[in-house]
Amino acid sequence: MSSDLLSRLQSQADSATTELEQWILRAQWACAAARLGQIEAARAEITKLRIRNAAYAPTLTAWIFLAEGTADHFESLSTAAADRFKRAYSIAVAMGDAEIRSLAAAWIGASEFLMAQYEAACLHATEAIAHAPASCAQALTRAHLVLANCLNAVGETRLASTHYSRSRQFAVEGRDISMQSAILYNVAAFHIARISLEDAFGQQCGTELSTAVLELNSIDNLDNGIGLGSLRAMVPLLRAQLRLVERRWQEAEAIYSNSIIEAATHGQLRLAPRYLAEQAHCLAEMGEDERAISTASQAASQLIDRTDLDDRAACHARLSLCLSKLGRTREARINMQAALESRGTFTKFQSEHRERIASIAMGVA
Repeated sequence: MSSDLLSRLQSQADSATTELEQWILRAQWACAAARLGQIEAARAEITKLRIRNAAYAPTLTAWIFLAEGTADHFESLSTAAADRFKRAYSIAVAMGDAEIRSLAAAWIGASEFLMAQYEAACLHATEAIAHAPASCAQALTRAHLVLANCLNAVGETRLASTHYSRSRQFAVEGRDISMQSAILYNVAAFHIARISLEDAFGQQCGTELSTAVLELNSIDNLDNGIGLGSLRAMVPLLRAQLRLVERRWQEAEAIYSNSIIEAATHGQLRLAPRYLAEQAHCLAEMGEDERAISTASQAASQLIDRTDLDDRAACHARLSLCLSKLGRTREARINMQAALESRGTFTKFQSEHRERIASIAMGVA
């Protein structure tokens, strides 16, 4: 998809009959480049287009905002991208441009999902689906992915699978390999996060572990050569979590040690405490007590308000296991109590939002 799409957009821009048409196609090229991880090239093109768009032509301006938001999103999974998408959306609504409106709405939904604003995200996703032209596979695949992720977040896994399938269908139709990788990543990430959370509380995962391994391997097979920095940073940590569940402490710790910092630079700072706690547990099991204590302290100190409830529960549960292994019984008990409280709050949150999120998603299922 990378060479095909970028080459096609480049060819169309070269053969455009007006400068404005050419610049719009170049803005679309910048969007595609950003989605494929070519952030520097996308930003360089955006800079040129900003200079050329002195008259603020509405369609071109909207596509520039989309390109800027896409670059922000894929550079660091930044929630700041939402502002650029909202600007593109406002222009599209004013112009009556269904393609830009649907794309912008889908991307706003993606940003809202990252901010755990699940109802708003679903509403924007359904709006994108309602307004997307039949030829706009990019908006449709992104919108269904947003719905699937929101459903997964509230524990509605069966309906989530329906929308992952829809999202994959539109990605295949659009020959969008990078999106196919993103879908596979999200499926595996939710699955592995749940398995590792349950494992931290002493629950058995049974045959789910082998399924998760296959899901993770499918990302590697499809994503070879695409070069998405955000996926490159995150996939190793999924593998580390599987090694952790398998009790392969040294292998897991080595991956955590090499990958946590890079993941934080790709917008995953809120997940760092969980990963550090998991690393600390590995270190304690390996008998590296001093490193385990140091890493556990880092995990505890980095818990922030944006850390999701399930990740907070996993963090405290792993810290409890780590501290228990180190003989710090009182601290282990305190962390397990915090873990149980966070998990209880998370379960309550899911139950309170599940019906509403499912009802929105079922409207387009």
